[in-house]
Amino acid sequence: MTHDILAAPFTWATGIEDTFIQHARPRLRALDEYELTQHYKLWKSDIDLVAETGVQAVRWGIPWHIVQPASDKWDWEWTDKALEHLVTVRGITPILDLMHYGTPMWLDNSFINSSYPQRVAEYVAAVVARYKSLVRYYTPLNEPMVNAGMSGYKAEWPPYLSGDDGYVKLALAIAKGMVLTTRAIKSEQPDAITVQVEALWHTFTREESLKERVALANARQFLCFDLATGRLDDNHELAEFVREHGATDSQLDWFYKNHVNFDVFGANYYPWSHAEMRLRPDGKPHTVVKRASGHKIELILRSAWERYGMPIMITETSSNGDVKTRAKWMDHTLETVGSLRSEGIPVIGYTWFPLFTMIDWAYRKGRLTLDKYLVHLGLYDSTFDTEGVLRREATPLVKHYQEHMARPLPPVSSPSFESPPLPPRLRRSLDGPWYFSTTEIRNTEDCSLITVPAPWQADARFRDHIGAAWYQREFEVSSDWMESGRVLLIGFGAVDYFAEVWLNGIKVGEHEGGYLPFELDITDAARPGRNTLTVRVDDPLEIFPEIPHGKQSWYGMLSGIWQSVWVESRAASHIQRVKISTDGEQVRVEVIRRGDFTAGLTAEIFDSNGVRVAQIAAREPLFSLQVPHPQLWSPNEPNLYTLKVSTHNDEVTETFGFRTIETQDGRILLNGRPFYMRAALDQDYYPELICTPPSMEYIEDQFRKTKEMGLNCLRVHIKVADPRYYAAADKVGLLIWTELPNHSLLTEDAKRRARETLVGMLERDGNHPSIGIWTIMNESWGIDLTDPSQRAWLSETYSWFKDLDPSRLVIGNSACWSNFHVITDIADFHSYYAMPDNFEKWQRWTAKYAGRPWWLFAHEYTEHALWREFLIDPWHGDERPLAPDAQPRGDEPLIVSEFGNWGLPDLHKLYEGNGGTAPWWFDTGLDWNDGIVYPRGIEQRFREYHLNHIFPSLAALTEASQRLQFEALKFQIENMRAHASLQGYVITELSDVYWEANGLLDMYRNPKVHYSQLNKFNADDVVILLWDRLVYSAGEMCGMKVLFSHYSSVEIEEVMIEWKVTSDGFTASGVKLPAAKPSCFGVTELGFVSFETPQVEQPTKARLELKLYGDERLIATTEQEIYIFPKLLPSGKGQPIFSPEFQTPLEMLGYSVTDDLSQTNVAVVTVLDDNLRDFVLRGGQVLLLAESDEALQMHIPGLRIKERVGSPWEGDWASSFGWHRFGKLPTGGTVNFAFAGLTPEYVISGFSSRDFAFNVYAGLFVGWLHKPVPTIARRRAGQGEVLVSTFRLSKNLNTNPLAMYLFAELLDLVKAPMGQPVRITDSSG
Repeated sequence: MTHDILAAPFTWATGIEDTFIQHARPRLRALDEYELTQHYKLWKSDIDLVAETGVQAVRWGIPWHIVQPASDKWDWEWTDKALEHLVTVRGITPILDLMHYGTPMWLDNSFINSSYPQRVAEYVAAVVARYKSLVRYYTPLNEPMVNAGMSGYKAEWPPYLSGDDGYVKLALAIAKGMVLTTRAIKSEQPDAITVQVEALWHTFTREESLKERVALANARQFLCFDLATGRLDDNHELAEFVREHGATDSQLDWFYKNHVNFDVFGANYYPWSHAEMRLRPDGKPHTVVKRASGHKIELILRSAWERYGMPIMITETSSNGDVKTRAKWMDHTLETVGSLRSEGIPVIGYTWFPLFTMIDWAYRKGRLTLDKYLVHLGLYDSTFDTEGVLRREATPLVKHYQEHMARPLPPVSSPSFESPPLPPRLRRSLDGPWYFSTTEIRNTEDCSLITVPAPWQADARFRDHIGAAWYQREFEVSSDWMESGRVLLIGFGAVDYFAEVWLNGIKVGEHEGGYLPFELDITDAARPGRNTLTVRVDDPLEIFPEIPHGKQSWYGMLSGIWQSVWVESRAASHIQRVKISTDGEQVRVEVIRRGDFTAGLTAEIFDSNGVRVAQIAAREPLFSLQVPHPQLWSPNEPNLYTLKVSTHNDEVTETFGFRTIETQDGRILLNGRPFYMRAALDQDYYPELICTPPSMEYIEDQFRKTKEMGLNCLRVHIKVADPRYYAAADKVGLLIWTELPNHSLLTEDAKRRARETLVGMLERDGNHPSIGIWTIMNESWGIDLTDPSQRAWLSETYSWFKDLDPSRLVIGNSACWSNFHVITDIADFHSYYAMPDNFEKWQRWTAKYAGRPWWLFAHEYTEHALWREFLIDPWHGDERPLAPDAQPRGDEPLIVSEFGNWGLPDLHKLYEGNGGTAPWWFDTGLDWNDGIVYPRGIEQRFREYHLNHIFPSLAALTEASQRLQFEALKFQIENMRAHASLQGYVITELSDVYWEANGLLDMYRNPKVHYSQLNKFNADDVVILLWDRLVYSAGEMCGMKVLFSHYSSVEIEEVMIEWKVTSDGFTASGVKLPAAKPSCFGVTELGFVSFETPQVEQPTKARLELKLYGDERLIATTEQEIYIFPKLLPSGKGQPIFSPEFQTPLEMLGYSVTDDLSQTNVAVVTVLDDNLRDFVLRGGQVLLLAESDEALQMHIPGLRIKERVGSPWEGDWASSFGWHRFGKLPTGGTVNFAFAGLTPEYVISGFSSRDFAFNVYAGLFVGWLHKPVPTIARRRAGQGEVLVSTFRLSKNLNTNPLAMYLFAELLDLVKAPMGQPVRITDSSG
């Protein structure tokens, strides 16, 4: 802990000027003092100068526009380095200027932007959350009345208002920001100290007639302070003035109800802060600045003390002029400080500001070069050297200041000032660098430094370490923290897995469990001053199967201190936690406490505007309050309330919401209304710290992106997330489905740990309205559902947990292929199918699932053969009787709770996110599914397999992969929404996780190419075009059924559909007025849209767009690409082809068909056997449509036809991606949904990467471009050749124009000389 300003006899400080007026205008330059004084570049040496000066503290500002360059972006790199060096290396206490002057460019209209107060509070909360382990002292907003004057009265800074009206308007906005900012500071860091700074001046007059005007002028400087602290009532000297200039009663009342208190008054005073008001000859008043002596500081310090009675720190003072003049000002001001302290006025600190030369604000309006605006006020003077660097040169003032610091000032003598009472709770974060060792720490010199919080695997040096490790750090405790009647606690957010804790060599406790918080009483082991905290963490591999571990079995173990650590001083009798439940207007509160509460307590509830809506004084720990007409919490309207519970010596606040969730008649009801779940699975892993979120604003940004994609729920997957996760979901508005981290072996210890974890989850997170669903097991991981005793454990655990928390839904086992439900509130199921390859299987599966099939719930294991039969084909086997212990109700909502396809990320964005190099996890995944998910080497594989013949770059290929992912999601979601019994879905997944590339965002939370389109079919109301195929012949009628899935609260009486088809040179449109009235919370058929496709000369892509209007309001839109093929003209010119199977299509193409091989050199067959061996070896050309196991019955060295099912090429999990080299097909080289029904069920093996340059015409790969394999390829055999295609053409030639088109293309290929490349000539699509 650095210097304690409140506890110290006196604090000596300096500061670095930090004005940031970024907005430039004609004849007005941007003014960034850090940029102009080169502090951004010279920060380290500047901080070293601070330390060398000998001060204890420094006023130093966060450049808001740098750390938040856009409303949704954060960049902490520079401030992280600077603050770490300032505090950790140089030991200086920062008084952090959160906003000196200037708002970011993205905040239009600056202070008068309606969102400014909330935006600045959010920014401040992010700063405090990040740096609370380094910072305790904060200035919410520097010199608010100077801000109001420059921005609202003089129109020199944004938003360029003028006059008293502008002044008051700015003061109101700034003061509201101060209130919300101060609340954000105290909420995030209860022991924080606010040093609210104001520039003070003294105006006097010799004219009796001007004395009232002068009194008003002197009062105006306190306007923002008085607003924020609730002092401006009807009797205030400025009340009439602010009302005359635009302040409303409701605005002033808001400050009265929501006021805050500051801890220290920061006074800024300069020689020019002294003025006389005179009368001109014409009788009008005017003000003349009178240069003051340093002794005049007494006037403003005495005024502040008399007005507020709080400790005062001089937070800025200095003088211009030569060093002698500056030294005289220092002497006089400090002499006055000593006198005031002797009187009893608590002036507790002095800041010579700035440290070095600043840039005159006149630079903004000026036209001269920068060197003409250097203002020498500091201890160091800056001058430009020959290289343009502003060198800081020490003046004699440095030594003069050091001499003053060496002389003690008089103590504050009067008892009229007492140090402010300690807050009920004093907390200091212990996050930051800790010493770390894999062996017991005996000497910190032998240790490494590691970041806490984060699992030790986040550090590359310890990524593979398993077992035990040791942590250590020192911290300081003030003696007042250990006063009689108080206890000192050490708290851990989560430590994985076993933790033993020592303080000063004394063991103070231990804990088991990797996901939940614990506190230890360290009162007897602690001492005032420096303390040494040591933690041993053991994450033993031996018991890993029996502990809750979740996805650690997939992505690697996570060990160590991965959530925050803190030390806290509380009253010995204190509140431990508060349990809140709601029922209608009733709020039931249970206070869990430590010690005696005979004096009772007070509870207050505040709404989201800070208005108190309920209050009660209670003598018992269990009580209720009533909130009339509460605003309900939902994803659309995330209304939150705050409960404050106070005793005579303790206070806690909890956020909660009014929300109900239940199931009825196959639906989920949220607040009594049907809720259609649009969710994504969230593994809750992060690029740098693995399972530790970087910050609250990072989570909120991720959640805002989630909602922008149209989602209303996240399923945080088999882990207990950081508590900030649920708080962010409460605030942003997302329903959360959260889950017990699974074990993998059900033993008695595993059962105990599961229950302990569930209890801990409920105790820590039970007040969050966002959490609506719990899961006990996922996919039966860690439980054998064929064992009746283990099913019984699951049922018992479900019932026990449901009794503990009846306010939420509970899922016993979130089921998938090979397992089932036993008892549950939601009969969810997981299903993965590669798209478009298995689009027909998906349609059949969803139809079966929508009918509530028998395999949803447990059936008995009777014999191995029957169980094996079930595992091979669970969806189509004979129905079996339910197990006696299965407990279906028959109306559980049906949710497809996992499905999805991959969309490979843009590698450039990954490298950019990782500082220009491949992330460490590129070397993971080798042991999964034959290595197909291993990212490393994807660039080489792209080149090696000549995929640049199809896609101009790897970035183009990954974009095509993401577009196919979008098409798959659209098809699958629309197919699910066509079934009224299906009540939602969970997309796998929100973001990529390492090698798992099925996220909607990549690992760094960059949106994929489809980001802005997802909300068209992720919405309450979705219009759906149902199709069987997307390819049509020119002139053919295209017809699609229109469905409307309606789950919004909008009541619709009359529906109108507008549709339009466009392609090159063709447009068709129409209007349809369906007779059916859309059913609420269901699916309605609205008829068909049909049109005749145009005549085309080559394959053409068209777009069908549809808009659905309800009562003349646009409700939903959709679009669908279709493909139109020209009628194929005969091109064979009568050439004979051997093909007993394909006479009709060949003759349509102008070929003659013969059954005599001697009459032709071309054969088209579905089976190549020894009957054709001599034909091929003697030079015959064969087109083999290899669509079955029996296709290849002739030996061709190295050539094999392999079934995809059961092989890595199946592609249902690590998705397959198909490509082709037929340039006239407008699919961009991708085997997309145009190929639905034609995609290969077999692949061709035996081809090297060299063959892909010329002899492979279509293929697929899986995962991260692994196992590339042909689906159309050519192989020489003897003197002849075989062209093999595994696309399903043979049975679709009569019905699918694309099949016929490919057939014709293959015939041209089989006749062409081998080795000629086929390239894309049209990359549209």
